[in-house]
Amino acid sequence: YLNQWEEKFGGKNIETRFNKTAKQLNDEEWNIILSEFKSSVQDLSNEFNVSTVVISGGIVDKQKSRISKILSDISTSKVVFSELEDTVGIYGGFAIIRSRQK
Repeated sequence: YLNQWEEKFGGKNIETRFNKTAKQLNDEEWNIILSEFKSSVQDLSNEFNVSTVVISGGIVDKQKSRISKILSDISTSKVVFSELEDTVGIYGGFAIIRSRQK
């Protein structure tokens, strides 16, 4: 899932897809991306049957208010933002390493 999300919602893909940087996107273009983002969160929640989905990364850091609006009506899981911002990957990696050492 993470690779698919990076391919779909990562800054480089946004630049390639819209032929401009994420900062240059207009509201209509952001609505397209965020609609797809919402569907992906719902799919993830349904597939793994989790009570909480934690999201982070550049799109969250830079578009938090827009994402909050579109994710507020997801009923399958509680959606929260990581407080670790872009360092979440480092902490996740450490957690995986630690769990495999036991």
